[in-house]
Amino acid sequence: DEAILSQCEEAVTRLIELKINFLAIDFDQTIVDVHTHGQWKGSAHELSTHVRPLFQHLIPAAITADIKVAVVTFSPQCGQIKDVLEIIFPEFSNGIVVRGRDRTWSYLGAGSKE
Repeated sequence: DEAILSQCEEAVTRLIELKINFLAIDFDQTIVDVHTHGQWKGSAHELSTHVRPLFQHLIPAAITADIKVAVVTFSPQCGQIKDVLEIIFPEFSNGIVVRGRDRTWSYLGAGSKE
């Protein structure tokens, strides 16, 4: 755990050096060590046991450093993902945006200008 914590602190320090202020992280097979295929049948609590230790440290470290965090997914189960985030990060979950295929949002921008 100490090694992972140190790596996360180094990563966040580097993000700050690079002036990166937003981190979007994939959910399936990234934050969690399973692929839900958008059809997780178990509870949010059960799914929360699959959150990788790296992200249990990286996400709070990034938020504490004023880096905005979003969880992105092709899954339509955004509510379940939000529940997992609330279980794992109770003090930070309200500030983590979740975007997936749940049809609750749409992109209206013009893309990157760079």
